[in-house]
Amino acid sequence: MSNKLVRKKKNKPKYGWMQDEIDALARKDARDRQLAGYGVTMANHALEIGFWVLHDKFGFGKKRLNRLMDCINAYLVAEYNQELNIRQLPLALQKMKVQVDVCAEAKKVPQRCRLKMAEMDRMNNPNEFKTRMYVITEALSVTYAMICTELVTREKISGAKICEFMNECTAFINDYLDGGWVCQEDIRYQLEKETGVKVVLK
Repeated sequence: MSNKLVRKKKNKPKYGWMQDEIDALARKDARDRQLAGYGVTMANHALEIGFWVLHDKFGFGKKRLNRLMDCINAYLVAEYNQELNIRQLPLALQKMKVQVDVCAEAKKVPQRCRLKMAEMDRMNNPNEFKTRMYVITEALSVTYAMICTELVTREKISGAKICEFMNECTAFINDYLDGGWVCQEDIRYQLEKETGVKVVLK
């Protein structure tokens, strides 16, 4: 028989990834995106509350709040470009003369209220719930840290006033938001109505 008539064996394709590995990566990516979404929601809402407290209790107007918003967005851009790790800000803030522990302040907010601020439902899986709570609590403490760092460095606000600001934020969240007297939409509406400032994270 002529060699030309012999069917040549095809080389089996070499797969770099198995389908189950691809599926696992896709699930991990979807979970990471979901966790990041909770963190962004928490940061937005925490900023709206912080800005309202600065306006209502400390007399901040449109110009100062917009400047603060620009600085916070600059932090986020630097984080995205890997020029800064904003998760280190709470520790850096503790080393300043103000001696503010934003992580401890974030944990003063009840879990149910942190869930509400992040628009996250409680779940039955305890390990997953613990992970999600860690993410949103860290987002709250980092947001506090970004605000306080700028208040100290740019606004030259004293350590005593920073502590007062944190106490006012915690009291507002626990008494009004968690108490059901106001909702996040009320805060957003009133902040924009009185100052013309809208929280927009880049």
